[in-house]
Amino acid sequence: MIVARKCFVLTLQTLLRFAIFSVYTAQMINSEWTYIVLADWHGAENGAETFAIEPSDGSSPSELFDEQKRVLQHIYDNYGGELVVLPGDSNSGKWHEESFREKFDKPLMTPEEVIAMAGRNCYSTVRNLFEAVGYNKIFVAIGDHEIGGNPWSTREELKLNNLQIWRDSFIQELNSYKNGSFRYKKDIGTAKSRPLDTPFAGTSFAVAHRNALFVTVDAFEFHNEPYFDRENSAGGEGYVSCTVTGDHLAWFEEVLKEADKDPSIDHIFVQAHIPILQPVRKIYCSGQYLDRATSNKFWKLMRDYGVDVYFAGEVHATTASKDPESNLIQIVSRGNHLNNFLQVKVNDYGFTVKAYNEVGQAWRWNANYTQYGELSVRKTQGNTSIESFGILELLDTHKPLIRFKFEKSDIFPLNTRQVIGMKYSNREESPLIGDEINIRGKQSTEGMINHGSFGQQYDTQVANLGHGKGIRGRHSGSFTKETRVAIASAGPIGAGEMVAISLFFKTKSAKEVLLFAYASPFGGGKFRKDVFLLTLKEGQPVIYLSPDRYLVPKTDLVLNNNVWHSIAVSMPSKSCLLSELDVYANGAKIETTIVGTDKHIFYGTNGNVSLDGWGYSNRHYDDSFPNVSYFAGRMDDFRLWARSIE
Repeated sequence: MIVARKCFVLTLQTLLRFAIFSVYTAQMINSEWTYIVLADWHGAENGAETFAIEPSDGSSPSELFDEQKRVLQHIYDNYGGELVVLPGDSNSGKWHEESFREKFDKPLMTPEEVIAMAGRNCYSTVRNLFEAVGYNKIFVAIGDHEIGGNPWSTREELKLNNLQIWRDSFIQELNSYKNGSFRYKKDIGTAKSRPLDTPFAGTSFAVAHRNALFVTVDAFEFHNEPYFDRENSAGGEGYVSCTVTGDHLAWFEEVLKEADKDPSIDHIFVQAHIPILQPVRKIYCSGQYLDRATSNKFWKLMRDYGVDVYFAGEVHATTASKDPESNLIQIVSRGNHLNNFLQVKVNDYGFTVKAYNEVGQAWRWNANYTQYGELSVRKTQGNTSIESFGILELLDTHKPLIRFKFEKSDIFPLNTRQVIGMKYSNREESPLIGDEINIRGKQSTEGMINHGSFGQQYDTQVANLGHGKGIRGRHSGSFTKETRVAIASAGPIGAGEMVAISLFFKTKSAKEVLLFAYASPFGGGKFRKDVFLLTLKEGQPVIYLSPDRYLVPKTDLVLNNNVWHSIAVSMPSKSCLLSELDVYANGAKIETTIVGTDKHIFYGTNGNVSLDGWGYSNRHYDDSFPNVSYFAGRMDDFRLWARSIE
């Protein structure tokens, strides 16, 4: 009887839980609605195909319009969406360049008139395209490509002097009705819907939709002179940097204050083009970021006023991160040519974000997707719970972002494990996952698994890598001058953000050999921003930030005696001086001295990591470092962190 009674009580409890869950689920379903996030779409222009030259309303044939309409229709029909959030870079925007103006076929127009008409053509067609499939509400943030693309230097005077023309056509076609009135005029409480009397009055705005507030922010601020602050990790792109200040920031705070008072607003979503929380995954991008990152008041306001998600783009890859001091989440995502997107399902109690990746045999426009990540936020009785997995798993920065164990079992054919966005050889003639890629004159058909928290996106591509007995596991990597080990994804190093590396190696080389390199594929001549190189010169470790700024040991070391050694380099703080770098050999900290000027570290934001050689970096580096050779020997257990190590 006692057992039976206990069973009966348990059954009642279980039934009660099911009943409560059923009511909760029914409420969620009844109140649920969906929107789509499409960052860095770049679909308005694709090489020679461009809406800027060939505008369309869908009434006449246009491959760029028709194919994307077909794919967008598939997304709308299968994944829904009452609106679309686009965090910048809808196009290319290089309308000031002579090569574009020559194609424009308007010989009597001034360059300024070409820029203006290209913008009107482009953005009117963007709106036509989305409305044609049912997306009548689109919120588009200004990205760098909406204002000509970075950098903004005196070398491109035509672009620099006409930035407002890019903005005006954007405002006219995307944020205004045909009669010229602004689309988003409804105030948020007593706060204006946009920052009137600022340069951002037409490109920053707030809109309440159902039980959510959407705030779109133009974070590109103009300066009277080139702005570059190494000590505070800001600027570096000429006359424009990414920040929110002054009256623009004050408006943003007023909007958040009013939203906090409004009981009909359950969730707040903010979008701008650039990431704030670092590090983030990147591939083939310039890697722009918000000045001062989480120390910027813009981020602090989002934290203080309970913003739920900050959406960004720029980096062409997906990362979800959580603010360490609040429940604010940053989701940086990819939407390039519709091959990725986010679906957000919202209800009264929370929201779920799902990440989708394109699959299929064509290199683009397959109209076929698979889910590869999810993040759910639930708010109950003042508590917030967050669950995540896949590509949207919240980033753990305590662990190494990158770790290569060099085990034989970690080697795989490139076509069996996708690095999203990687430009495989002959990519326009092959499926989304190719068979090979060229690394400094060597064809790679294999990859090696990344065991760090950046995961599969940071698998490395390898060519002619052998194996021998390991010191940390069964195997180590065996290198010759024919070996290539390089990561196609960019970063994760950038600006003044902290980074540390460690590895085991053995060699008997008397030459100066390259153990680790972080360098840009786009340049290598002027070194306004820093590289990060670790070489071994006659047995001595050398850390270079440029050819004339480097760190060497104060006392002689013998690390080229063909036995295993370990070496580690760590930044103790953000934007530290070169002289402040911590260097360890075989577990012991070594004293160092600098050659050249002791500046605050500011790494380039678009570089690639490689081991043993120059990898995907620009060939200018061969000329800048003529005495540096490929590593020959063994290497094991490489790790890279986004924090300091001891």
